[in-house]
Amino acid sequence: MKLKALSLALLALPIASFAEEPVPNYPADVTFTVEAEKDVELDLLQVSLFYQAEGNNLSALNKTMAEKMNKAIELTKAQSAVEIKENSRNTWIRYNKGKQQGWIARAELTLESKDSQALSTLVNELDGILAIAQVNASVSREKLSSLENELTKEALAKFKDKALLLQESLQMKGYTIQNLEISSPKDSTDDYP
Repeated sequence: MKLKALSLALLALPIASFAEEPVPNYPADVTFTVEAEKDVELDLLQVSLFYQAEGNNLSALNKTMAEKMNKAIELTKAQSAVEIKENSRNTWIRYNKGKQQGWIARAELTLESKDSQALSTLVNELDGILAIAQVNASVSREKLSSLENELTKEALAKFKDKALLLQESLQMKGYTIQNLEISSPKDSTDDYP
């Protein structure tokens, strides 16, 4: 995964340095963009699990759902490196030709961890209790915040170098920043096949 910090800048380079006589304050505008990017390891794993059952007896169905979820939560709480991000349960009526034919219940549990081994072990323990709905990998907020600071410094250093290059190449005496935009890092994995 690549994250980018994008710095957009609008510079005003005074054209007075070209002329022998001072020119009224009409600077030439030069706009350019610089980017800083870095390959980043995904350090946060999230697994969504579920259990779904159907039955005619709502009480029995609720009992089964509670047993499954209580067991799953008990196993999860025993694994300190794994956090429960979401725990939900829904029940709805099953219809057949407009008539009530029983109940459908679904419970979902979303687990998250930076320790992929601990999460994998837990998911293996939950096999037979819950089924996997989805697995996602991403960058944690802490790592993203650290990367944002690092990439911002890098983008600003590139900005300064480019501004000085333009100043020297155009034989200007200086420049003034009129507008500077810095965007937050973004996932650019879509740039690759």
